[in-house]
Amino acid sequence: MAHWMKQWESASWNASVQDWISRVLEAYDVAQAGPLERVSHGLGAIVFSVPTEAGPLYFKAAAPTRTHEAELVSRIAPHSKGLVPQPLAVELDEGWMLSPGLGVTLATQTVPRDPVGWRRVFGEAAALQTSLSAAADELAEGGMPGFLPAAAADYLDTALLRHAQLPAGSPLHISGEDAELLSQGLATVEDATRRLAAVPVPFTLQQGTLDPEQILVPESARASHLFIGWADARWSHPFGLVGEAVQRLCEVHGAEPTQEPVRSMLLAYLEPFSDAAPVAELVELLGPASLVAQAQRHEALMELLLLADPEDQVKHAPEALRLLAGALATPGRASRRSARAGRRGSARQGARTQAPPSAGRRRAR
Repeated sequence: MAHWMKQWESASWNASVQDWISRVLEAYDVAQAGPLERVSHGLGAIVFSVPTEAGPLYFKAAAPTRTHEAELVSRIAPHSKGLVPQPLAVELDEGWMLSPGLGVTLATQTVPRDPVGWRRVFGEAAALQTSLSAAADELAEGGMPGFLPAAAADYLDTALLRHAQLPAGSPLHISGEDAELLSQGLATVEDATRRLAAVPVPFTLQQGTLDPEQILVPESARASHLFIGWADARWSHPFGLVGEAVQRLCEVHGAEPTQEPVRSMLLAYLEPFSDAAPVAELVELLGPASLVAQAQRHEALMELLLLADPEDQVKHAPEALRLLAGALATPGRASRRSARAGRRGSARQGARTQAPPSAGRRRAR
């Protein structure tokens, strides 16, 4: 268990959290109605439900590499047109945030096939992205993590070297052979970033993926969905947000992106960006943007894993390697090799590790 997760288990830390929450509630003249209830406890964050006489609130503490989320959310909420909940209080040094309870996540819903609801989600997500793009100057004052498409190939090149240089017993290690195979995708990534640069779609603060766990369902049919979970967000291309959601919906509906009902969902997202180019041209950018988004998510996950304990690395290594292979546009045998590398690392965990391979040369492209 990562050292910060162990801290979250300690009595002293929990007492500090309760003391801070009590002081916040006192400032709002609201009484707590019961003990804190743990909602989730993962590598990236811990969340508690806080029962109060005014209704439930939610406390979130982020992992060390994600403490910026509290300040980030407090800055983006005023520019979100009501699509991001405004925290009631934040503790910037600790990365703590207390927010109102505003419903359940879309992941809890039993109707994943509802095309009308998903069209709303895509449309509201686009509205949020365009709104945050317009607030770039204000958001930049607080500092924003960035992952610009133009830097994706260099990041992935470095990431391959880093994975290959990890000890052979690490679940995140890949062999030099696997690294060279994956590096064949770097040219595709560079081509993708050139295609994105050719169309003037404005960058925005992009969450990484349109995850049902990060979407709150409105209590009223007239209300908008709410978008939560901004720890992985980066200033980047907005089209990377929807790639995995589109893939999931295609599987659910047995349809291609160009077929209904997925086509209408995609159009709901793309049409707000049609000032930059015709929608037919914007559609062609979804694939390139998806590569960048997977690299972005790999970066955010690796920030956590490189500080985590071996057992956490074993658990999350397959996802890190999947994102690496996906970002390099090397499905098929390259992604299979990455998966095997992850399994080999997991099997070796606990054995004595050997010295890492040499840094090697930078791959020419």
